[in-house]
This record gives sequence, structure tokens and C-alpha cells, in this order.
Amino acid sequence: AYHAAVEVHGVEWSFGAKRLGTGVFACPPGECSAHNYKKPYLMGYTAYSADQVQALVDQMGVSWQGSSYELLTRNCTHFCDEFCQRLGVGKVPPWVTSLAAAGAKLDELRESGHEAKISKGEDPSSTVGDIWEGLAAWGKADRDADVTEKTRCGDFARGCRKCCAC
Repeated sequence: AYHAAVEVHGVEWSFGAKRLGTGVFACPPGECSAHNYKKPYLMGYTAYSADQVQALVDQMGVSWQGSSYELLTRNCTHFCDEFCQRLGVGKVPPWVTSLAAAGAKLDELRESGHEAKISKGEDPSSTVGDIWEGLAAWGKADRDADVTEKTRCGDFARGCRKCCAC
């Protein structure tokens, strides 16, 4: 995985896990000691002054509490995407959040399979088994069938299409 931050007016802003208080933090550009710096990508230029940026960061800090950090669905890349949009420079490129999105989708799929196994009275003891069961469950849902119904030919394919959104 990698880290994301937004540099504006000579300050790098990001978000991380923290038990108490805001997870929004600042550091000198490219010098976050908890992460390895790779390279910057120009997102554009904001019309906000340094004071306006600080006010925006203070406002976002209220809703971006460190305890709300979630590796797959609410991390530094999600913060940067919202921050860039609110700065008026648009969304971050999709590849920035794609790794977390793929992980979140797999976790959702695994959870669906876990729940389907329990509904069928089976032991949900295998993560890989839960993923396969999740594909079948999503395929059954696509044809409006109950998860406890016997898996039919095509359920896995329908589940894969839903998982990959293709």
C-alpha cells in the first residue's frame, strides 16, 4: 500500500488513525516520517488563500476523526480525494483509491459469503470459501434467488460480473 497527502501553500496535509481527536495532520512536503515519499502529482491550483485552507482543514478535521480511520474505506487516499474536491481542483485520479476500493469490494464479497454460509447452516471457517460463497450469493441475488437455494450454473459468473462491475 502507499500513502497519499495533499500539498497546498507549502504544507502537506493527510489523514491517519488516532485514538482521540482528529486524524488530519500536517508536515513539511515529502517528509512524513511514517511513510516513504515517492513523488508528487500536480492536481491543479486552488483559489483558496492559506487562511481559507486552514479553515477548511479545521472544518474537515471535525468529521475526519482518527478513530474513524478504516484501512479499506476511509483512509488517507479518501481524505485526499475529498480535500482536493473541496479545494476546487477535482477528484484524485482513480488509481489513487483503486487498491483500497478493490480490497473493500473483496471484504464485502467475503462478508456476503460468510453470511450465506451461516444462512445455509454451514461452517464459515475459510476466507477463500467465504469469497467463493459470496460470488455464488451475489449471482443468486442477481437472479432474485435466496442464498440458501442450490447454486446453479451461471451464479458464479453473475457474481463475478457484479464484483467487477463489468
